[in-house]
Amino acid sequence: MINIIDAGLAFGSLSNRKSTVKIVIHHAAAASASVETIHGWHKARTWSGIGYHFYVRKDGGIYRGRPLDKIGAHCTGQNSDSIGICFEGNYETSDISMPGAQFDAGIALIMYLLAKYPTITELCGHQKYVATACPGRYFPLGSMIAESITGTPVASSNQGETKPTPTSYNSSVKSLQEALNADGITDANGNKLVVDGIQGAKTNAAIKKALLKAGVLSKGRYQVGTEGKVVKWAQIRLNTLMGCDLNDDGRYGNDTRAAVIEWQTAKNLTVDGIAGVDTLASLL
Repeated sequence: MINIIDAGLAFGSLSNRKSTVKIVIHHAAAASASVETIHGWHKARTWSGIGYHFYVRKDGGIYRGRPLDKIGAHCTGQNSDSIGICFEGNYETSDISMPGAQFDAGIALIMYLLAKYPTITELCGHQKYVATACPGRYFPLGSMIAESITGTPVASSNQGETKPTPTSYNSSVKSLQEALNADGITDANGNKLVVDGIQGAKTNAAIKKALLKAGVLSKGRYQVGTEGKVVKWAQIRLNTLMGCDLNDDGRYGNDTRAAVIEWQTAKNLTVDGIAGVDTLASLL
């Protein structure tokens, strides 16, 4: 059980959150700041109080922010169904590595929330949803997400990460990894994918390989005539995202083609009824 410190913050009017499907990670953009200080900053913006649900300090202290069952104010367009976690520090400029105590506390908190809310399907940095650098180029986002999901320590996980790393967990990525494995499609090294919901270089390589495998029928893309678990995955995603009523039988027929065309049109993709790289990626 983790220790969550209650600083006794007072809030204005708050609304209940009706669903919880994502965790959004932030940094304070300040090298040193207490939860009370951030609460004051947000009050000064005429908010009801601190917009984050939790605040993790560099010494590993986890502080309660906005009540967990209330709608936060931390990520425009995502507040109604998300939990916001902020980490003390400026991981874009001055803080080039994260203290081990803070990193470990972040993982413990995320794992606690994932267990408490099995409905969570996304775990991402603020920058996924908004044009911002948050949580910063030196924030060990990929390592923190990977370790929180898999429970496996990542080498040098508390160091700043300036090279490309997986930066989000999504349940649809996990189901695609399962589908690729079921179709016998391996990563670039010929190994099965790790089913962890994290879209990294190996998953991307397997997606490309899947398209090449389908090339006998579709010139490198999925279209009418292709069969397999990846087609089934795409059908399920289309049903989920568009409210279609496709038979998710893993067979790319004319009904699937029509749904793909509708999806491509809605997403301003090339409209050809073929599930290429861009179309599959847009379904994640």
